[in-house]
Amino acid sequence: MTHPPISITPPGAEEAKIALFFNYRQLQQAKQAVADFGGEDRVWDLRQALNVLVQDEEDQYFIFPTEDLIQTFQDQQEAPPEEAAQE
Repeated sequence: MTHPPISITPPGAEEAKIALFFNYRQLQQAKQAVADFGGEDRVWDLRQALNVLVQDEEDQYFIFPTEDLIQTFQDQQEAPPEEAAQE
């Protein structure tokens, strides 16, 4: 993540949430997309990330999916129903 955090509106959500990134390149791309972003990178271990996701009463964090996971979802959506069920 970054400090200050980068907020992104996830698909299907109405409000922006703070993104937790598991891919350095995607984090850098997100920083470049924010005009005049002067923040710094912050590293959390997986335990810290899961802890904040579970304990945040306002549900303001989300895990930004990696490109591999996004590609997997897209492949499953494009596959015929019987192929997607077998995976």
